[in-house]
Amino acid sequence: MIVFVFGNIHSGKTTLVNDICARRPKYVPLVLDEYRGRYGDGTMDGETEAQRRLLDDMCRHKDCMVEMSGFGHNTEEAFLRSSDRERLVVIVECPKAECLRRVKEHGMPGVPFPYEGAYDDMIESFDGRMKSGHIERMWSSDIVLRMSGTDPGPCMDSLMEYIPRRGRMYHRGPRKRMWGLTV
Repeated sequence: MIVFVFGNIHSGKTTLVNDICARRPKYVPLVLDEYRGRYGDGTMDGETEAQRRLLDDMCRHKDCMVEMSGFGHNTEEAFLRSSDRERLVVIVECPKAECLRRVKEHGMPGVPFPYEGAYDDMIESFDGRMKSGHIERMWSSDIVLRMSGTDPGPCMDSLMEYIPRRGRMYHRGPRKRMWGLTV
């Protein structure tokens, strides 16, 4: 199974991936910023290489957690290359103002990011696209959950019910609202 974790810059995606992988150690974390650190160089060519390697690794691993924004060519490619797999999409919601505050406080240390200095514009753009339902429309055949990036704790146990220790996903059926998760 592939679990995609999407969200804005500094919304809490990597923290969530690490928390889930601690509870489900068979899942391999594939975090785009880590690939940028290993294979990127701050150029668009480096960004393309980091994204390509992340997607190649996604195809190699049976069970993995893929963390990225949820927009752009790499997300479309992930959607196409994982179409024969069982997938769960988790959207980490975090207010735009909080994402901006976190970027100003923490920056993007050690991440060669080709859009340096454009964080405010990107956060604004991603926020609008998140609210538009873009991700839900693209991934409409999969279970899509939304959870808080400011306080995910109360939803963690419910989220973990969707991520099997082994075998297939536990929950199938209609989408419903549950403990802060939209299913």
